[in-house]
Amino acid sequence: MPRYKRMKRHKKKYFKKKQSQHCNVGFSHILTNDLLIDSRIASQAFIYKEELDYISRCIHDYPDIETGGQLFGYLNEKGEAVVCYAIGPGPNANHQVTFFNQDENYLEKIYNCLHEKYALQYIGEWHSHHRLGLSKPSGHDASTIIHGITKQGIRHFLLCIGNIEGGYSTFNAFAFLNGCTGYNQVPWKIIGERGPYRERIDADLKQILVHPITTNALYRELNESAIVFEDNSIRQESYTDHWLKKHDNHRILKQITDYLALYNNGYQVVSDVVLMMDDEKNIHIYFTKNETRVEIVFDESFPYSSPRYYINNEEFPNPPKWDFKNDIFESFIEYNNLITY
Repeated sequence: MPRYKRMKRHKKKYFKKKQSQHCNVGFSHILTNDLLIDSRIASQAFIYKEELDYISRCIHDYPDIETGGQLFGYLNEKGEAVVCYAIGPGPNANHQVTFFNQDENYLEKIYNCLHEKYALQYIGEWHSHHRLGLSKPSGHDASTIIHGITKQGIRHFLLCIGNIEGGYSTFNAFAFLNGCTGYNQVPWKIIGERGPYRERIDADLKQILVHPITTNALYRELNESAIVFEDNSIRQESYTDHWLKKHDNHRILKQITDYLALYNNGYQVVSDVVLMMDDEKNIHIYFTKNETRVEIVFDESFPYSSPRYYINNEEFPNPPKWDFKNDIFESFIEYNNLITY
């Protein structure tokens, strides 16, 4: 569940996800309102080759556990990220097999310098899934970013996922846009071998920065498998044999999400509702109520099978009997009112 706190000096906000077995994003974010540019989701991202090399070295430092860092630069007039400087983990970062938490003090010190002296924005972050075989954001990765940028009013954000395959690192970029229920995998565009910031910032922060031990970058050709994910709706081709094949069920799904966003068991829900479809065509609805993280999953057989509830990442024990009465919305409301969270 994301938590928020205010930085003392710049009054910037973090959002942070709790550690859990499902969690692949676990570090802090400084989100600035500078990132309000274009209303369209980005179609590409730009980076200097030496920054890719740097991140590859960081990934190879931790081949069997997660690591990560942040991306600094700016957004062009199309809302596309231009990565000018990347950092890796700080000295007190927490590396685990399925999550990573950045060293917050380390991040704050670096951000202060880059923002004040170089006018660089915090435009994204990266983490590795090492050898887990997951080359894109997990559902929880995505929901954390979507919830965070919605909460903070941030228009564009870049999340990058690294992997190690056959001794090589890979590094894929995913663009998020406020108001969209998904994201786009975007191709990298190399804008030069060396940027104007690496040498200068490394010298300025030489007493603070922690650099990777691995000396040589080793990564595969970029953009091998571009994947476009839905942004504002679930795509038609995604549900050929799905309950959402019926257009009326789209309206019902919207009713369900609107109901959860406004009123639930007689109490107002304090967080935004996030809607996602995973690779197995399951529909996930995420929200937070009274600091309780709730996830509702509708599989392909819904409404003939019950929705599944996860409370703070734990499946709801001994769920009530699902009684489908040919009215999906009313059946859901009755069932939902039997779930305690």
